[in-house]
Amino acid sequence: MHLCSLEHPLHFCLVVEVDGTRTRCEFQVALEAVVTRHQALSTVIVANGMQGPVLRQTKQAPSLRFMPEHPELGWREAVAAEIATSFDPRRDPMLRVTVLERQSGMVIILCAYHAVADGISMTFVLDDLLTALSGGALAPEPVARSAEEQVSALANFWTIQAAAPEPVAELPQDPRWRAEDDTRPRVQTASLNEDATTALVVRCRKERTTVHGAISAALAATLAELTGETTTTLYSPVDLRRTLDGSSHVSNLMFCGFRATLVGDADFWSTARHAVEGISAVRDLRNLATMMTGLERLIPPTASAATACSILGNGLGDHMLSNLGTLSLAADRAGLKIRAVWGPACTTHLAGYQFVGAATYRGVLRLINTTYDPHPGFLDAIAQRLAGPAALTPAVRFLGRV
Repeated sequence: MHLCSLEHPLHFCLVVEVDGTRTRCEFQVALEAVVTRHQALSTVIVANGMQGPVLRQTKQAPSLRFMPEHPELGWREAVAAEIATSFDPRRDPMLRVTVLERQSGMVIILCAYHAVADGISMTFVLDDLLTALSGGALAPEPVARSAEEQVSALANFWTIQAAAPEPVAELPQDPRWRAEDDTRPRVQTASLNEDATTALVVRCRKERTTVHGAISAALAATLAELTGETTTTLYSPVDLRRTLDGSSHVSNLMFCGFRATLVGDADFWSTARHAVEGISAVRDLRNLATMMTGLERLIPPTASAATACSILGNGLGDHMLSNLGTLSLAADRAGLKIRAVWGPACTTHLAGYQFVGAATYRGVLRLINTTYDPHPGFLDAIAQRLAGPAALTPAVRFLGRV
């Protein structure tokens, strides 16, 4: 991920709306506790010709900014600005925090470098940050072992390694990679109300699928309607923590992913079931070890950025759905109360690529779309397919001109 980011920056945001406020000084103290607990966030990445990029601890604190929330564009404009602002991994700590001030509350935007953290990681960071802001103590976490290290500990790993694919000739660059410039991505959001979210969960169980499967089917059908893209290859990251060690580590190596080719005009629930068929295979330890070993051979630590971009671009499919699932964050925290959680917001810098993040918190499913090639009403149409027009919450916003 880091190698690809050298040419096409990859980082992401998690957003939380909170009732109640804290001062800059209180945030600084809380962030110090958070990065002490999660040491990956207080690192920089340095080049090592023999080993490839390596992490080094830094005493530099994460970036912290306070500003008023835009009265019309809201927090979405700030998220677009964060996604458009690259990290310098040689000098910048791996976390940036922006606090947008409201009259009686705030919006906290966590932005992390994707080479050291994933979306689930940021839910742990968010939980710890709010705990620290509320006066709670944080115990240090042990340094996370990578997924590769954990997989290699399996008794049958060396057998799997021998069967892994040999290195292949460098793939051609994906022509969809955009030239880097100052353009900001576009951000739109939509949410289902609590009743509609509950009804969706019940229907998914009845149809022997999941909410992720239903969102996938709705995404494919919406793209078919808006763009004529009748067949979509959708990439979905899968959290591996329960498969590996059940930890709450900050790491980008605790997830893998699978691709599903979906037909937008097919039966909705058949598509929803098909969309999640690959999850069990990814979570199988033998398959996981084979995939990890093959990826390590394709992109060794000393590989070039061009090689990493070639492999990544060819592996990410046409679009991505990253679903954080149901979040179990305590809402009330000594004068702070979580109102909503949105994310992850991310882009791949691939032309035409739609990144959709999903999270369910306190019974409400929220969706966020980040892209350089927006379709007005894209998430609105997805939400309507999931719950019907009457179930949509009033605030369905689209940011940016088309």
